[in-house]
Amino acid sequence: MTAKWDPHRVSDTLAGILAVSRQQQAPPPVDILITFDRHGVSAHPNHCALYDAGRIFVQQKQRGSANRDYPTTLYTLKSTSWFRKYLSVLDLIPTLLDVVMAREAKGHHSSPPLYFTSPPVRVRLAQSAMTRAHQSQMRWFRWGWIMMSRYMVLNHLEPESA
Repeated sequence: MTAKWDPHRVSDTLAGILAVSRQQQAPPPVDILITFDRHGVSAHPNHCALYDAGRIFVQQKQRGSANRDYPTTLYTLKSTSWFRKYLSVLDLIPTLLDVVMAREAKGHHSSPPLYFTSPPVRVRLAQSAMTRAHQSQMRWFRWGWIMMSRYMVLNHLEPESA
């Protein structure tokens, strides 16, 4: 994939989708947006563009007078080192140490990070979905990611200030 997504265009698309949903009296406005962090987990250009688009979207939403009553918090999926990325469930130990150290550094009053873990049955379901729905993307290295990635088991979301 050589084309990089334009973050402004992605942000505008997101805003357009949400505007249509508001016109149709759909659920309340978005108050949390989750995307990749600036490193894009794997430095994929479009993952990085999604991070930029999320920041643009939240900043533009905060500037709009009609949206001030509904602030949006941006959470990003924290990228880890290559080594930790492939520790699978064993990355729980370094992650817990990160939590303790970050809490000490930031204090107890800051917005807390969010952690999600998947039980084995959900990990297997995600692995199966990936191999069936993305058959055209299945290359030798993707099998390693599916079997050993900590992101199949453990995800760490950090609140981001836009």
